[in-house]
Amino acid sequence: MRSNYKRLGDLIRPIFNKNLDMVSTDVRDVNYQKFLMPSVANIIGVDLSAYKLVYPNQFACNLMHVGRDECLPVAMHNEDAPVIVSPAYFTFEVKDTTRIIPDYLSLWLKRPEFDREATFYTDADVRQGLIKSAFLDIQIKVPLIEEQQKIVAEYKTIERRIENNRRLISTLEATAQSIYRHLFVDNIDPENLPTGWKMASLTSIASYFNGAACQKFSDYESDSIPVLKIKELGQGFSDVSSDRVNPNVPPQYIINNDDIVFSWSATLLIDYWEGGTIALNQHLFKVTPINVPDWFAYFATLSNIERWVREISAKAVSMSHIKRDDLETSFVSLPNDEILEVADSQIKPIVTLIKLLKREQNLLNPMLCILLSKLSK
Repeated sequence: MRSNYKRLGDLIRPIFNKNLDMVSTDVRDVNYQKFLMPSVANIIGVDLSAYKLVYPNQFACNLMHVGRDECLPVAMHNEDAPVIVSPAYFTFEVKDTTRIIPDYLSLWLKRPEFDREATFYTDADVRQGLIKSAFLDIQIKVPLIEEQQKIVAEYKTIERRIENNRRLISTLEATAQSIYRHLFVDNIDPENLPTGWKMASLTSIASYFNGAACQKFSDYESDSIPVLKIKELGQGFSDVSSDRVNPNVPPQYIINNDDIVFSWSATLLIDYWEGGTIALNQHLFKVTPINVPDWFAYFATLSNIERWVREISAKAVSMSHIKRDDLETSFVSLPNDEILEVADSQIKPIVTLIKLLKREQNLLNPMLCILLSKLSK
């Protein structure tokens, strides 16, 4: 092994800070994107004093199921207040920050190559976990501190731009939705509509075309295209882990930039797709406007998604999927052409900017991947 590679176990030390004094009740899980996200586990009646505390610049990882999932969920805590994680997690910190800085180590652990190496060392148990000793034996490239700082600075510059874009997109979406609701939802009486208005079903203002069972077209050759599933729709782009299909998949299942996609199964989600050409998987609808602007079909569907989610929450039940009958029996107020034209002049420029910002995100995200891939070079 080259001299600038060091054993991970020589760079870090385990920490065992239990939450005995109930310092925190903020329970986190490490997700596959390697972030400490709010836990979705039911913690009612759970003794949180047994959980492990994680302070800023400390790490938490889940060594179970690494082989099965082909990913090691590991993340550095980068917020000010401490959080807690499951007692089953392995928690650790950098021994000597003059030798390796936590942010640099965090970047190394995010590399796809690191996940592949971790997967290689998993055991043969049905859980396919990563033994702690094997994890500690993994080799990490440790350049000079100055080089580490430079790499981290470059990464964070792009990361900040992505986060700024994300916040701006969120603000613009809220603004456009507010205008839509003010004009077409709030204070609208379906029994007493203005002249020229009518109540219209979702299926009369848009077509909802279901995706294909893309596994039938599975193909990983160089000219293949990625598959759009719930994961890709949620993150806004495809990645190296996305399924792929041959480019001869029937054209009706191809999604391009600016198309509206609605996930109707399990996770209810709608968004403009700006991640380039991709194949639409089953359990997602391509939403195509019918005689209305695309933003009208988008926000009309979104308003009903919010209603469905509220109804599910009130009933304390889960909904496996939205049926076509739900679309046919869900109505929105459709204005006359004059009002629709006025609204279009207000909302279309906002939506156009949102689309452009999302495309920029999809240029910036690969740059982060390129920086991670360069760490070993």
